[in-house]
Amino acid sequence: MRFRTLDAWRGICALLVALLHFCIQEWPVPPRICQASFVRSAWLFVDFFFVLSGFVIAHAYAERMRSPRHWLAFVLRRFGRLWPLHAFALAAVVAVRLLSPLLVRGQAEPLPWAGRQSVTSLLLDLAMVRPLGLAAVDPAYHLDWNYPSWSIGLEFWVCVVFGLLCLTVRPRPALHAVEAVAIVAAAAAVYLLAGHLDATDDYGIFRCFYGFLLGHLLYVLFVRTRAQALPFASALEVAAVAAVAAFVAVAEHQAWTIAAPLLFAAAIYVFAHEQGFVSRALHASAAQRVGALSYSIYMMHVAVFELILRLLFPILRWSGRRAGFSHLIDGGPQGAAAVAAAEAAQLALALALLLAVASVTYLLVEQPARRRINARAARMEATDR
Repeated sequence: MRFRTLDAWRGICALLVALLHFCIQEWPVPPRICQASFVRSAWLFVDFFFVLSGFVIAHAYAERMRSPRHWLAFVLRRFGRLWPLHAFALAAVVAVRLLSPLLVRGQAEPLPWAGRQSVTSLLLDLAMVRPLGLAAVDPAYHLDWNYPSWSIGLEFWVCVVFGLLCLTVRPRPALHAVEAVAIVAAAAAVYLLAGHLDATDDYGIFRCFYGFLLGHLLYVLFVRTRAQALPFASALEVAAVAAVAAFVAVAEHQAWTIAAPLLFAAAIYVFAHEQGFVSRALHASAAQRVGALSYSIYMMHVAVFELILRLLFPILRWSGRRAGFSHLIDGGPQGAAAVAAAEAAQLALALALLLAVASVTYLLVEQPARRRINARAARMEATDR
């Protein structure tokens, strides 16, 4: 069983996170978009990814953890899913930052190779260990390279622990009890240590455990109830979308954002049934394509935006223009609408470029690496029978 509606939502949320970073990177986006509280709080959708990962990984792997070799195969599969594109995206960001001072002379500073852009920070990023609390020890390890990758490193290590729990804690009710305690402890840790849910390199490990294990327990509930028809499915789907949108729109960085994974879990439960008209709409080929590209969108958007910001915009400035296509238009009373239209057009072009790059990395990096490593994991599992 594949949860096609949830795949589509993953892609939509990846685009929203990319849009948030688009605004943070000072791209000339229409101000109304970047000033919208919903966009400013789109970082919350990372927690949607954590809950959804726990849900789908429980569906695919929880009952396959029957021996240490099966656990090793699971870890290998997760590594093959996450690390190859992570490494490629990191290399792309480094390449853009190295090349921009050479291609646009005087417009970009060379890498200092110190502090947040140190070789140590880069190697920690590559090994997916930087977000394991290291920033709390040394601020020099804080986010700087391909900054969305902090969640990928955490998810990998949480998967390693999750597999060990599935392998060692039996019977299953005991595992669920352990997870329930861990969820409460992790949520409390985020609340007490970080103050709200926006924890990344510092206490993000607790944030990831909170959402991921919640996703597993959600899947247990779903399995027990999925044979039942969801009453008023279309109305529940609309209500779920409205509730999530309203929550994110007013969230900002309030302490009560700690409740976001619970709300996301409720929405995932509703859409996992795929019984309403919103689900049917999300089965459209375009939505499914965005869902398939979601990981590439999430991992590559910083490289794409930096390519534009560090190379295209400096070239425009070098020619005597300000950064951005909209500033090629003269101002004045008649120019305001044209500037807004140009900003909207360049945002659309940038998102189109992101989707094009994501399609290439999906076909040439993500899928081939996944197939090769999954084949090796399958052989590992076969020798244990």
